[in-house]
Amino acid sequence: MGPRLGPCAGARRERRRQMAGGVRASRYRGAACRHPPPASQLRIINPFDPAIRDRARLKRIFGFDYTNEMFVPAAKRRWGYYVYPLLEGDSFVGRIEAKGDRQGGTLRVTGFWAEDGVRWGKGRADRLRLELERFARLAGLTPAPFSPSTAS
Repeated sequence: MGPRLGPCAGARRERRRQMAGGVRASRYRGAACRHPPPASQLRIINPFDPAIRDRARLKRIFGFDYTNEMFVPAAKRRWGYYVYPLLEGDSFVGRIEAKGDRQGGTLRVTGFWAEDGVRWGKGRADRLRLELERFARLAGLTPAPFSPSTAS
């Protein structure tokens, strides 16, 4: 048995065939190429993640204007020194700055900013709390209590 092909393999072959024949296919066709909806988990994204490295593409596709301000003088920063984008499903819903206290063993949120038009109800706040717990465990820390509703 040959290598397992994804559900869009036939559509990719068809697209290549059309392009080779001089006809450009604008997109893949067929029910097999429908993608499942994105996961509803909230994730903290590293500022150097390849998904957000191209800032122009990030803004064009997601409408998310992001700049890593670690090399910007403090007085000129809009957000903070090391701010992480928050991705929920296929939307950026906010930004967060967190600092690890190695001596105290905690991860403390030092800044939080919701994106315009994004409501932070209990469900979304709980998803952020779970992600902060996961993020803190990665660094061997415990998250300090935090709620988006109490953030400045």
